[in-house]
Amino acid sequence: MNDLIADTKILGQILLDDESILGSSFKLTKLRKLVGIVFQRPNPFPLRIFQNVAYDLRVHGIYCKHTIEENVESALQATGLWDDLKDKLHMSALEISPEQQQWLCNSRLLAVEPEVLLMEEPCSALDDITTIQIEDLMRELATRYTMVIVTHNM
Repeated sequence: MNDLIADTKILGQILLDDESILGSSFKLTKLRKLVGIVFQRPNPFPLRIFQNVAYDLRVHGIYCKHTIEENVESALQATGLWDDLKDKLHMSALEISPEQQQWLCNSRLLAVEPEVLLMEEPCSALDDITTIQIEDLMRELATRYTMVIVTHNM
């Protein structure tokens, strides 16, 4: 995220699959495919719900309509949004609740099936019930992904 900031100073190494992500030969698009980020506040794009989840798939060169539809549905099912939103995929993502927006951002992340999930305070803006649901999802995701979580939640 700081690759465009001229004064950024980086010390040390960050290896992913034994390859330095800081090296000039490591492609940024590859990094963005392998590592997904969930931020503290939900950041849905000002697009329809379907387009939000499908966005990164297209960025990574997936254009097959059937594949995109399958990945969007699978990602929304993984986060528990499918039943609530399957008939509202044409709605703006900005019209759903903040809790659903956080789930939607998680869905967008899962659609591209990264290897590593970075989560920065993924529950800090959520109510207690939604926090428990997100934490349950994180436990389930931890069986399939490497996860790095920054949190103040005990």
